[in-house]
Amino acid sequence: MIQVENLSKSYGDVHAVRGVSFEVAGGEIYGLLGPNGAGKTTILSMMAGLLAPDEGRIRYDGVDLAEHPLAVKATLGVVPQENALYEDLSAREHLRLWGGLYGLSGAELDAAVDRVLDEVGLAGRARDPVKKYSGGMKRRLNLGMGLVHGPRIVLLDEPTVGIDPQARLNILDVVRGVAAASSPAAVRANPSAARVVTRTGCAPASAICSGIVGQPGVWVITSSPGPKSARAA
Repeated sequence: MIQVENLSKSYGDVHAVRGVSFEVAGGEIYGLLGPNGAGKTTILSMMAGLLAPDEGRIRYDGVDLAEHPLAVKATLGVVPQENALYEDLSAREHLRLWGGLYGLSGAELDAAVDRVLDEVGLAGRARDPVKKYSGGMKRRLNLGMGLVHGPRIVLLDEPTVGIDPQARLNILDVVRGVAAASSPAAVRANPSAARVVTRTGCAPASAICSGIVGQPGVWVITSSPGPKSARAA
C-alpha cells in the first residue's frame, strides 16, 4: 500500500502542495488532475524521492521513503513526462541499459527485455534506432524503461501527452495490465498487484479511473470502485 500523509511543499511564498493525503492499495490506478501549477508533478517528484517534502511522510508497504530511500526506490518505476531516450540507441539497447542499472543481468535481463518489448508493442522494431520511431513509439519505449525491472509501484507523469489516439489507447492498456498484475511483465516480476499513480489529462483519466477530489485544484482519482481515500488540509 502507498500511504501519503499530510504532504506539503512550498517555494518561498508559493504553496505548491498543501496537506495532501491519500492511500493506494494493490491493483489501483490513481490519477492526479489539475491545471498547470496545481502541484501534480511536485507530488509525483516527492513520491519518487526526487524532492523532499517540507511536511508529511510517504510510505510504501509500511516503509518510510525518507528513512529508507534506496530500498524504496528499488521497488519504484518512474516514467517522466519528457522522453529520456538516446536517439542512436535501439529499444533493446535502452531496456538493457535501464535493466542493468537496476541490477538485472544475464538470462534474467534478456527475459525482462523481451517481456517488456512485447508488452509495449515494440518487439518488431526492437533493433531500430529511436530516431526512426514515431512519437507514440517513443512514448511506449519511455514507459517500458520504467517497467523493465519489474517494479511494485509505477509513477507516471503525463504518459500519453503529445501522441495520437491509437497510441494513447495502447499505453492505457499497458497501464491497466500493470495495475491488475495481469500482464506478463508484471506477473513474472512480482506476483503482487502493482500500484500505479499517474499525473494525466481528463480524457485518459476518464478511460481508466473514477474521480474524487484531493487538494484544491487537484483531482485525485482511482480506478477501483468502493471506498476511496483522499483529503486536503
